[in-house]
Amino acid sequence: MNMFVIRFAAYARSRLPLLVAAGLVLAMVGPKLASSAPRGAPAGRLQLKKEDAHHSAFFPLERVTIEALPKSPSGLRLVVRDAMHTSYVDAAQVAAGFTFRVQGALGPHRAELFRGSQLLASETFEVRADTQIDCSDSLFQTELRRLGAQVAGLGGVAFVDGRSVRHFSTDLRQSRYASLAGRYFEATLQALPDIFLQYQKESGLVFSSMHADTMFDPYAGTYPGAHLARDTFGEGYTGRSSDGRWVFERAPTQADVESLLVAWVHDVWQASGDDAWMAQALPSLAKALDYLRQDPLRWSSDLGLIKRAFTLDVMNHQNHLAMRIHPRGAVNRAGWFDGRWVDKDSPMGITHGDNTAFYEAATLLARMYAHQGHDAEAAQWTAVAERVRENLNKVSWNGSFYRHHVRLAQHDLWKDLQTNESRQLSMSNPLAITRGAATHAQAVSIISEYQRRKQKLGPGVLAEWTTMDPPFRGDFGGVEAGSNGNGAVSPVVGGPLAHAAFMHGFEAYGVDVLRRVLQLQRKHGRLYGFYAPTPRPGNWQPETFSHVDLRTVANRHLRGDKPAGFVDHPENDLRTFPVGSQTFLGKPFDVIDPKDNGGRAALVLWGAGSPGPRETTVAGIGKKAQSIYFLHSAGNIGRQARVGEYIINYADGTKVRIPLVVGRNISSWWSEGDAGEWRLAWRGRNPHVSVVGMGVWGWDNKQADKLIDSITIRASGQGRVQLLGISLSSAPVQYDRDEVEGHAFDPWAAGVVYAAGVEGLAGVVDRGRVFEHVALSPRWVAANETRASVSVRYPSSRGYVAYRWEHRPGDRSMAMTFTGSGKRFDFHVLMPLGAKPREVTLDGKKLRHRVVTVEQSVYADFSLEAVSSGQLEIGYAPSPP
Repeated sequence: MNMFVIRFAAYARSRLPLLVAAGLVLAMVGPKLASSAPRGAPAGRLQLKKEDAHHSAFFPLERVTIEALPKSPSGLRLVVRDAMHTSYVDAAQVAAGFTFRVQGALGPHRAELFRGSQLLASETFEVRADTQIDCSDSLFQTELRRLGAQVAGLGGVAFVDGRSVRHFSTDLRQSRYASLAGRYFEATLQALPDIFLQYQKESGLVFSSMHADTMFDPYAGTYPGAHLARDTFGEGYTGRSSDGRWVFERAPTQADVESLLVAWVHDVWQASGDDAWMAQALPSLAKALDYLRQDPLRWSSDLGLIKRAFTLDVMNHQNHLAMRIHPRGAVNRAGWFDGRWVDKDSPMGITHGDNTAFYEAATLLARMYAHQGHDAEAAQWTAVAERVRENLNKVSWNGSFYRHHVRLAQHDLWKDLQTNESRQLSMSNPLAITRGAATHAQAVSIISEYQRRKQKLGPGVLAEWTTMDPPFRGDFGGVEAGSNGNGAVSPVVGGPLAHAAFMHGFEAYGVDVLRRVLQLQRKHGRLYGFYAPTPRPGNWQPETFSHVDLRTVANRHLRGDKPAGFVDHPENDLRTFPVGSQTFLGKPFDVIDPKDNGGRAALVLWGAGSPGPRETTVAGIGKKAQSIYFLHSAGNIGRQARVGEYIINYADGTKVRIPLVVGRNISSWWSEGDAGEWRLAWRGRNPHVSVVGMGVWGWDNKQADKLIDSITIRASGQGRVQLLGISLSSAPVQYDRDEVEGHAFDPWAAGVVYAAGVEGLAGVVDRGRVFEHVALSPRWVAANETRASVSVRYPSSRGYVAYRWEHRPGDRSMAMTFTGSGKRFDFHVLMPLGAKPREVTLDGKKLRHRVVTVEQSVYADFSLEAVSSGQLEIGYAPSPP
């Protein structure tokens, strides 16, 4: 147990100097600190015990118990004040065993013991808070904690113009979304948005990313500025830091960057409470949104909406049809099509994600202006936001959800897309809800659409929250169907979808989506941006297999301690490799069991200078194949690139030589990952090393109409070829996809998913700044939880909120203890299914409440002002039929 003994106020305030001045002596006995009374007062001691003995710091809502009092305890009064000197405990007739909860503002709290007006003793103890969500469900508790750690570990520190800049990513989009979670863990938030604001173009354009220039010229002693973006996009879309070390760029196709910056600055201000910093940024933010409304490449004056080129939602690259429609082939300044260049002749359209991002940005800009007392500007931007929302609903709302892209340029070539675009549900639809652009009715329609599509998922489809459903057929801007922004399953969609479901009466569905996202994280050890929707790509061809029998050429046992040991080492071997009919990466192989083949299971060939054979031939194959798969690895690689070759001998006497090149189609059996086209298919261990492996490599046979007579295997150099199986396929080389499809959007995914956990499930929403005005909407009952403890903190300020929630089904009641740094709490507490709130009390006193129904969900709503803590009890009864 940690024992904390109350000492004198003079000591707590100024430590040793005032102790000496007052002539006091502090005695220490073991881990306990003895306290003294002021001069002339009777000596007394107050002993405190923390609820959590694992930490020396005190945390909000932690119970603290008085274990010992002075010898004459009668008439004692205890007063405890928070860091803002607000009293939250004032108890008379204190006795041993008295318990109080830590509450109020973070920082030094002060406990004082009085008899009458005489101060007997005092102590200062530090109260801190961290962002943490605890509940009985290990998936939510463990994976949300892991996700928070992933966010906290993103990015790094950049040095720009002599400044140290902490960042989650040097890409603005990724940083903006990562900050949705990062602001709960990181104290330094303003540096990177400051950089983007500093280098904003005079037009108002904002750069979308920054990259370090490593091309130092030793002769000139400078960074010459050679950069692909400058050559392809020109000075209008690129820039350079004052120290010359960083290059800024903006993909011309992007039409939401300025909106993202406004929202990012708002979130940083909300966490830090730095009004002066926010006020200084306001003119630049207004200029950024004005740029979107004034530049003819960004704004459709006819529709009153932001426009962009034909990309995958808010992704960067245009469809290749733009080359055929654009009069100059849509080439950039360097003369080639990169998919990101736009000019006045580019085929444009309305993408809803750009416009809902603008709606959110204009609304938040209005909120910041209002906070500064600029009511006229606030009203102006609110009106702008509403006009954009009204126009967007006219153009893009199809009655069920927002259409992906409404083209402004019509052309016969669009028919080549062969896709029903009117039914494409694209990734920004859930964001339209969390950004506040969609009305409740529209939110319900969008969420219901995802639920309908979930019910229609085919076998083996991972989830309904894909970036594009259905995807564009074939290739779109270099992205194949089912990949990246063209139909990959993504937490970038799942996070906001869960968040939206919690907000709009679909709490059970919100729990379901959040649970499935976190299960993916648990499965792969972290959260990624994209996952393959199905194991097989859309262009998969049916295939049949036949095995090549290696029994006549196998020359080695799989163990090293047997005769003809694997590589002549008693312990370095493949003793744990599975034998018999096996499938690796979806391809079947017949792995020889050594006991069925005279102790021979593997073919191992050595290069020059080694004792083993260098070459052998598998004869009598007599089959055709579209492709051939080899289950193999290499050893004794050293620094050589080539370790051998396969020779395919056809029945007509022709042959094809296939070199085995390390890192291209074969790799070391001690490798821990893929190498080129060689895919690690099995990992194991032996008594000699902790990791050994085998891989599969597939070769497309360009002469599939010919019979294969035999295959020659040859080792070369000093290397070793280790072959365990060969399978012939009737289809070209194809593999089941890895479930993890890419991690380019990992920060974005982590940010929006964590926000769904905090604001959706835990229900903590900051309605002002630094949690001065907070909404608490615990929805744990939707996850069948009975207890939860939540603490959400902004490290860039002292803003925080904490609560402990308990559901007691037997008593038909909920209990909720809360505290925080603010003075207004709006409660919106979800009832169990089929229940209605009956009574709400605060510290035993009845509160007026409202029964609010959101779709089929019932909430108890009430607000508290000038209150920073309390104990709530909410009784409920079955709803009438």
